[in-house]
Amino acid sequence: MKSEEKVQLRSHILNQIKSLDSEQKSQKSKSIQTHLQSLLKNQKGYWAGYQSLADEPAIDWKNISGQIQWCFPFVQGDVLKFKNSNVNFKASTLGVREPLDGEEVPLANIQGLVIPGVAFSKMGHRLGRGRGFFDRTLEKYLGKKIGICYEMSLCDQLPHEAHDVQCSPIVTENSIYQTGSEGDSKWN
Repeated sequence: MKSEEKVQLRSHILNQIKSLDSEQKSQKSKSIQTHLQSLLKNQKGYWAGYQSLADEPAIDWKNISGQIQWCFPFVQGDVLKFKNSNVNFKASTLGVREPLDGEEVPLANIQGLVIPGVAFSKMGHRLGRGRGFFDRTLEKYLGKKIGICYEMSLCDQLPHEAHDVQCSPIVTENSIYQTGSEGDSKWN
């Protein structure tokens, strides 16, 4: 049942996002980037970003915290690996732009990840694209996991399973939301 609920919810939210014009997406992405910059201003080391799809907030990673070394995911088998490149990318068979060059960065060396989601809940549960790459990759990851989405993609609750990745905080164009048990009071 949860899988069917996720498919329907994912479709509904992606249709809402598709209704945004390019100017609206651009403005929302800029606001998200501003919030992300304030959140990461004192961070150092390796952090993982993402190359946005058309329905995800677009972030200019070069303009976020000069102390962070950005790396980006690529699919290897059924998990994500990361390379410290932000110059040359090529679309994978899944349509995601992956780094062509750079050295692989072990997940254990990455301080935190900025993870896009189709939707997030107040508890930090993430609704992704349904393939489970982030869930499998991060099931034992102990670093920071920051969720990124449009405000319209926030939900009170999401159908979730034990293996689903949780993120905190969640960054939208309107705010930075803490998640979990104390998240409820900070979302209003």
